[in-house]
Amino acid sequence: MKILALAALIFITSLALPGINSAQAPFAEESASSLAAREAGFRYYLDHYVEHTRRFTVFCISTDKPLPDNFIRRFSNAKLPVVWASSCDYPDPQNSVRNKNSGGEEYYLAMVSFKWLSGEEAEAQVVERTDGVAWSQYTLRISFQGAKWKVTRYRTDWEF
Repeated sequence: MKILALAALIFITSLALPGINSAQAPFAEESASSLAAREAGFRYYLDHYVEHTRRFTVFCISTDKPLPDNFIRRFSNAKLPVVWASSCDYPDPQNSVRNKNSGGEEYYLAMVSFKWLSGEEAEAQVVERTDGVAWSQYTLRISFQGAKWKVTRYRTDWEF
């Protein structure tokens, strides 16, 4: 009888906590703040670099860990279309980043690390690729200021 009661308790607990051990979740849940801070990091590049050059037709992004597919929708109002990097060909030493569908020249930005420094400040490292031989890594400080997340510090780690 005790075993049956224990089994029933385990079953009821598993129903109450559906997110645990869910094989259907393709990504780890991110907090709203984490998603907003990551978005601010990508928008920094859209606002300060990519939209000021006519060379690129698509902005290809990737992150250090899988995010929900709808994360891309946060950029629906950007002047340059934003897609997951899986939609783009990764550059090699002799070719630039290309969109698999259109063949247009693309801008590739990977957020290779993201960590919280405090409840209102995070640090992200991003790698930028524009063609086969030009790539760089930067460290961004992303802070919550004036009721929104924004890049408050930008440092070049290396460039090739």
